[in-house]
Amino acid sequence: MQDPIGSNLEALKLQSDNAELAKAYWSIGNYSQAIFHAKKSVLHKPTDWLWIDSVITAFMNPNYNYYNEALEVLDAVINRLDTIKHTIPNTEWNQIQSLYRRRALVKQYLNRYEDSIEDLINIIVVACANFQFVDLIDHILGCCNFYGYCIQNYVNVQQTVTLLNGLQPHSFVNSPIPSFFMDPDFVLGGLLPYLFPFAHGYLPGHTFIISLHDREYAQKDAALGFLEISKAFEADPVKCSKFLNATPMRSISLLLLYMSIATYPTTESFLFLAEVLTKISDSVTMGQEILDGPNLALKFLYKAVFFDPNNPDIYMAMADIYWRQNNLIEATFIYQKIYGRNKPHDEEITRRYVLGCNVTGEKCRSEGRWEEALRLFETAYTINPDNTDALTFYSQALNSVCDWSKRGGVGVFYVDQCNTLMFSNIPKKVGMMGRVSDVVDNFIKEGAKFGEGIIQQFGGLHKLFNFLCVGLNSDDPCYKWLKARADLIASTKNPPSLKNEGGFILRLINKLTRRVQHRWYIEYYGNQIISQTSQVAICKSGDKYNEKYLRPKVPPGLPQPSPSPVQPWYTFTYDLSPKQIRLVSHRQALHIAYDAFTANWLPDTVFPPPPPPSPRIKVGYVSFDLKDHPLAHLMQSVFELHNRQHFEIYVYALNPDDGSAYRQKIMTGCDHPRDCSGSSTKDICDQIIQDGIHILINLNGYTAGDRNHIFAARPAPIQMQHMGFAGTMGGLWTDYNIVDDMIVPPLLTNEEAFKRKTKHHVGDICEELDPEEDDDNIWVYPEKILSLPDTYFVNDHKQGFRDDQHIRGTVFATRADIQWTLEEDKRWKMRQQLFPGVPDDWVIFANFNQLYKIDPVIFKVWLEILAQVPNSILWLLKFPADGAKNLYSTALQWAGIGVATRIHFTDIAGKHDHILRGRVADLVLDTPQVNAHTTACDILWSGTPILTLCGNDHKWCSRVAASICKATGSGDKMIAKDHADYERRAIELARSVRYNYWQPNFPHFMPPQVHRSGVGELIELRKKLFLNRDNMRLFDTQRIVSNLEKGYAMAWEFWVSDNEKNIKVL
Repeated sequence: MQDPIGSNLEALKLQSDNAELAKAYWSIGNYSQAIFHAKKSVLHKPTDWLWIDSVITAFMNPNYNYYNEALEVLDAVINRLDTIKHTIPNTEWNQIQSLYRRRALVKQYLNRYEDSIEDLINIIVVACANFQFVDLIDHILGCCNFYGYCIQNYVNVQQTVTLLNGLQPHSFVNSPIPSFFMDPDFVLGGLLPYLFPFAHGYLPGHTFIISLHDREYAQKDAALGFLEISKAFEADPVKCSKFLNATPMRSISLLLLYMSIATYPTTESFLFLAEVLTKISDSVTMGQEILDGPNLALKFLYKAVFFDPNNPDIYMAMADIYWRQNNLIEATFIYQKIYGRNKPHDEEITRRYVLGCNVTGEKCRSEGRWEEALRLFETAYTINPDNTDALTFYSQALNSVCDWSKRGGVGVFYVDQCNTLMFSNIPKKVGMMGRVSDVVDNFIKEGAKFGEGIIQQFGGLHKLFNFLCVGLNSDDPCYKWLKARADLIASTKNPPSLKNEGGFILRLINKLTRRVQHRWYIEYYGNQIISQTSQVAICKSGDKYNEKYLRPKVPPGLPQPSPSPVQPWYTFTYDLSPKQIRLVSHRQALHIAYDAFTANWLPDTVFPPPPPPSPRIKVGYVSFDLKDHPLAHLMQSVFELHNRQHFEIYVYALNPDDGSAYRQKIMTGCDHPRDCSGSSTKDICDQIIQDGIHILINLNGYTAGDRNHIFAARPAPIQMQHMGFAGTMGGLWTDYNIVDDMIVPPLLTNEEAFKRKTKHHVGDICEELDPEEDDDNIWVYPEKILSLPDTYFVNDHKQGFRDDQHIRGTVFATRADIQWTLEEDKRWKMRQQLFPGVPDDWVIFANFNQLYKIDPVIFKVWLEILAQVPNSILWLLKFPADGAKNLYSTALQWAGIGVATRIHFTDIAGKHDHILRGRVADLVLDTPQVNAHTTACDILWSGTPILTLCGNDHKWCSRVAASICKATGSGDKMIAKDHADYERRAIELARSVRYNYWQPNFPHFMPPQVHRSGVGELIELRKKLFLNRDNMRLFDTQRIVSNLEKGYAMAWEFWVSDNEKNIKVL
């Protein structure tokens, strides 16, 4: 309103100028009179668009709140216009649209939403040159050749998803309603010209508007009308159907949204269209793509970015779709854009972004894109340093590329932020290593509360045991033990508290499941260890066993335990205590066990035991790595070397056939190959039970591709872990680890720890210790062990990786001196090819492990060795290349350019080339934190000695090379006592090397050339390894398999006789 008129008020009354009177009264605060005269003025001049707009704007001012009056004015004007519509030029139709838009807004403010739809429809009618709304919809459908979908006969249409881009419809009988799909490019550039070819890309009613400014506002009003009507139809299609005089048609909202975007694209219309499309799961073929609703929504949202590139809501919608599709990589890319523009405060978005960064980083890492992986991991860690996944992923990635500046350490050695190796007399926990240790400690503390109070809620131990022991007889030793414990605790005034009540229950379920299965075997087959005649397998038809051998079930109300925040695999490189390592794996085992115990496909009874061996024990091997993979390289001959008189071998391959020779050899070498790559856990368990497996071997452990839920379901009486994972499985569904005394000192097992106990812990179950206890923190392995006499580490080098076929069966094969001379010639030649610039008399130290196995302390020792042996180089692999750069930088910082430049990095080689070129090294320096495993066998087979350091007793992964070296018969020469002994021994061996050059005395056998022969302790050790490799126990695969078979037979005998214990094969 304008300024007050004041003294002219009486004059204005005489002039009967209602508009000026309204202004005057408004200015002096007499709003009732102002409203009265405003109404009269607009009725007198219904096409005075500026005045009407001024009046409505004033009435809708929130300071005055005259919305009802505004509605009265708009009703009056619009009713008046209806009588004079024919006199209004079509160049001003945009003003009529504006009035309808204003009235719709006022009605919505007054909560008259349904009434407002009429005005929104009228906007469309005016914009389309009085094209009635129903006719418009039919016109759209008709133009796109879908006459069968006209509004009038909608009730009879077939159920289809329809593609509206001028192509043919595609039928989907499962679609509850038709959903019309349009291509975004067609909507934005072709829909209006296609519908109204005479309107030059506009709605028909807008072609007459002369002013471009007015035309744009008209387009906006029409687009808003389409959008708001669409929202109404989407929210309540039943109520809105009255506006079409037809059956409710919710999918009409899609057509209206397309029209809104075609008329005037707005962020709001794109976002709502995406919201509608994401609810549609059916698909259509659009061009070369098959698109469902969410993927079509993404296409529209990418168009929205073009119109509004800085709008975070568009990116959020895109990220949300990708997230729901479980496409975390694309979601992360979008979240990255959001954070790059404006960091959101939404905790859920932040959580998703961190998770996405971790997942995407892992993908980049697996593809060798380390720079990108590190950036993503760092982003996740920076955003949320308290996120345990962010911490472990980032710290592991940094360790993999030997970036130790954030590493820190646990103990007396640590790396500070300046990347300097420090020593402290007082053990410290600093940096990322310290944080990981703290995370594990906190997890142990918080995880101990899992299931807290569940036993009391259940009514006490007696009721819990009665609930779980439904399949046991009262004379069962385990039942008696549990009842006695419950009686004792019930009679104690202040019974001891039980840590991890939920874990105790899951351990008890696992124990009782085995007891019931054993009871079933004894009652059905007797105590037969071996049967000379084939026994009939138990058939579970009918109700015969439904109440006798019932499976103990998870009590109601017990939730799933959290998985370990530090994956068991990561414990290899973290500085963790025995208890920490034990509980990381144990808690992971509990998490998996809960999944298996609550699976809806488990029968009410336990799985039936297999018939007795008759006479062959059935052994099943389960693995995801039966392909061109180190495990297959090592074990390819194991399956065919089993004694078929006493063992029947089944292989369950979890991975698809990669076509490799390793896969073929394994599958043809067993009795019953099973390709389970596409099978569910239930199907694999059913197959194992049908096959009657006595002993099931897990060749994965906690590694990529594992299917540990198979073992947690317990389809076989005895389950073992071998080769795949160098650590404890945490007990429960793993009965035995296959090891040797070097790998797992018996002192660290449950059985030996139990013997040391002076009193039972409340969480102990029979002779199985509670892993949560604090009484004895040196033991690591809840499982029993099957200990082999030489080494547990089976390999196939003797059969599969020979390079002497050309002399086998010739006179050369009988002459050790000739064999050794030929070997030295090969070595000298290959050395000159690989390192042409290295002098002949220099010593080549080497390490062929992945660089993540190198820790700062051992690297410092290596640098000292290089400094003490100036005529030497250190040969490492670019495994990965980013790690090589960091190691070189660290060497420069710690030892100077003179030492750093003597570190040579080469690319990794294929398996056969890797073994062949291993002979070039003089001495391989092992990594104590995580030893060489497969690589140790590779190098020893080539005749090259290894110097290893036997790591902590509680870390299996740091003792493997010692086990391997010991099995050569020369372990005393290659196993150091500590870091000082390691350094001293390496220097002594290197300094012992000398070379002589000579012409052969036996020209009949040898080519006429100069030969180089080495002398000294290191050369003699090398010669011994090379010439005796065929007779070493390390490479005697048949012997290792025979020892395995002895262990399998003992394990089966102990199970049948109910006397399971640690097994030591002699």
